[in-house]
Amino acid sequence: MQSRCQLSQNSRNKRFFKQRCFHSGVTFIELLLAMVVLLVGMLAALGFLTSATLASANAQRLNLAKDLAADTLEQIFLMRDINAIGGISIPQDRNKSTFGNLSNSGTGIFNTTFNPIKSDIGADLIRGSKDDGAAADPRFIGYSMRILIRSATVASNQTDPITDPEPASTDQVRRIIVEVQYPLTIGRTTAQKFQKIRLESFITVPPSQTNVG
Repeated sequence: MQSRCQLSQNSRNKRFFKQRCFHSGVTFIELLLAMVVLLVGMLAALGFLTSATLASANAQRLNLAKDLAADTLEQIFLMRDINAIGGISIPQDRNKSTFGNLSNSGTGIFNTTFNPIKSDIGADLIRGSKDDGAAADPRFIGYSMRILIRSATVASNQTDPITDPEPASTDQVRRIIVEVQYPLTIGRTTAQKFQKIRLESFITVPPSQTNVG
């Protein structure tokens, strides 16, 4: 079978043949432009997918930090309820309140610095306290936490509550601040920065625990 250009060539009108062959098919420039448009679309889709993946990963880290802070706060209240802040007391001291150990100084069980999350929470059964073990918890690589005990009578410094005054040893109402620092991936590089979440609550001495000292 003869091609369209060949059929036109056999015709008597040579000018028609030249115009017909010149306009038939796809030129290299058109093909190149189509490839560029396709490449731009693919790159845009890849960029959107990367951004969505990073956003999802950061959201998971945020949720993990919130759960960690909430669980720690709940555990502090639980140990308060069973009069075991700092660990289970020996039998002869079971009637003595352990509420005074809820502090960052003296016999207090908490540091004022951010520390990595450990897998061994220690004898006091509260994560983030001074007696935590040495091994890092593989679930919280890059995370750190601090627990501040502050006076309940002074408004919190939202910028950095570490500047807030500590409670007196006889205070029966105290403010607990649990802060968790977690890694946040920025952009398409491996660079990270740290974000911080904070949970606060007031805690009181149960009626059955009257000896705060």
